[in-house]
Amino acid sequence: MENNLSELGVGTREPIRLTAKKVKVVSFLTENVEKKSTGKVVGEKVCLICKHPDKEETIELSSITCLVIKGKSREVKTVGAWLNLDEDGQIAKYSSLATMLNFYKVGKVSELVGKEIETELDDSGYLSIKAY
Repeated sequence: MENNLSELGVGTREPIRLTAKKVKVVSFLTENVEKKSTGKVVGEKVCLICKHPDKEETIELSSITCLVIKGKSREVKTVGAWLNLDEDGQIAKYSSLATMLNFYKVGKVSELVGKEIETELDDSGYLSIKAY
């Protein structure tokens, strides 16, 4: 469908926002994340492909809301599902990804496939994986 941009106005319909519910993990993938200003790859994120009960298509979740401990500070934060590896090539023990895997009592991302996980809305209104 071709639109004439000079004739388009701002719509009045409210977008449909998904609510935080249990979702079923159907698959996963990793994706390189690039710095917008340079295009340089800054890291790799894990993305869970999930089925939300209120949406026909699958959704992708790549952020985790978990308890972050730094020194004596404890705070629930939403962070990226960064793929950080230790010197043995395994998921880093204290990474957000490891925290999430431990919360769901699995040892590998592949073991989440077929499981239901909780979601939560982050401060921006986007769904994240709940892991606390």
